[in-house]
Amino acid sequence: MKYIKNFFILAPILLLAVFVMGGVPNKAQAASHVSVASCTDFKNMSLGGTYLLTTDLDCISEGNSVMVASSTAPFTGTFDGGGYTITVAINILENDPADDLDNNVGLFSTISGGTVTNLRVAGSIESTGSKVGEIVGQAINGSTISKVANTANVTGVWYYICNESRWEHAVAVT
Repeated sequence: MKYIKNFFILAPILLLAVFVMGGVPNKAQAASHVSVASCTDFKNMSLGGTYLLTTDLDCISEGNSVMVASSTAPFTGTFDGGGYTITVAINILENDPADDLDNNVGLFSTISGGTVTNLRVAGSIESTGSKVGEIVGQAINGSTISKVANTANVTGVWYYICNESRWEHAVAVT
């Protein structure tokens, strides 16, 4: 009888803990993602991988180097922010028409057919160029950006704010 009584006391507590922690992880899903737990992990992602952010990141001290991808080498993978926040201070203030360094500025410079979801961005992103955004500078070729939030200050000539539908080339924003 004592064990039954303890079961009825502990079972609701265990269920509440599982609910609060986000449920029981799906082993196949967990195995298919590479965990991102630091700014270094984020900066070193391969362009075509599948990633899961596992904690909030403060990447302000990383400056511009935190940006992933470029217009010539876009991110084509999947990044799930897990509902966490990446805080940045990206500041590209040059205006040299000979290069493209001040264009396509965001946490992800350019994504092509990739997915970014469940992510929050904070801090500041500034550029003298065009195509500036908190999540991505340029999204092309059917990229998907969903369940994102922004509190970053974004300034640029032509910029994207999350959850608006001004993305290029058939990008799904939800």
